[in-house]
Amino acid sequence: MRADYPVLLDACVLAPANLCDLVLNLAESPRLFFPYWSDEILAEVYRTQTGKLNWPKKLAEFWQESVRTAFPEAMVSNYGQLIPLCENDAKDQHG
Repeated sequence: MRADYPVLLDACVLAPANLCDLVLNLAESPRLFFPYWSDEILAEVYRTQTGKLNWPKKLAEFWQESVRTAFPEAMVSNYGQLIPLCENDAKDQHG
């Protein structure tokens, strides 16, 4: 079975190692959903990992490189016109 439901993954899902591992395993073939994120989300993940979670910078950089390589099609851009349509909390209105 392969499902290509589009799912935008935010930093709160991607930053914690255990949760991220589970979610990205479900996004691998045969996937249950198709993951999406943006440069802004990945930057927030990096800040969270190196700040709140105290990851070494080299590890956080390795993680960034790994997810970009494993899921190159997950990167979204040119979504700015959609931000005003978001009804969620303003601090989470990014892509």
